[in-house]
Amino acid sequence: MSPTIQHSYQPVTPATLDAVEQRIGRPIPAEYRAFLLEHNGGYPEPSDFEITHRNGRVERISMGWFFPVEIDGSLDLAKTLKTYHNRLPDEVFPFGCDPGGDLLGIVTRGDRAGLRGVSGRVEVGYGRHYVAFELA
Repeated sequence: MSPTIQHSYQPVTPATLDAVEQRIGRPIPAEYRAFLLEHNGGYPEPSDFEITHRNGRVERISMGWFFPVEIDGSLDLAKTLKTYHNRLPDEVFPFGCDPGGDLLGIVTRGDRAGLRGVSGRVEVGYGRHYVAFELA
């Protein structure tokens, strides 16, 4: 069963996302930008999926929330980037968190860039806290 996105915020436009990119000083990855235009944040139902680590180990994790833009709250993407500015590798762009608050992110460059999920399976880019996942 494919997940559905629940409790998205107010829809956004490409111009809104352009303004967010100006404020945060970096581009929003194309796959997350497309997701934000369709679902401005929210959480998936079902929320559990499996990831396959590079060593072949399979781990079941849960997606808690996708970060929206232009909201007044701690889940806002720009606020999250500001909070984690000096704590995330530059090549990791956070798109959400698990129910425990660990960040999930897209690897945007380097040898791990462009990692893709297939049938709900994704590859881990930086250990437990930074997961490379394509939203398309």
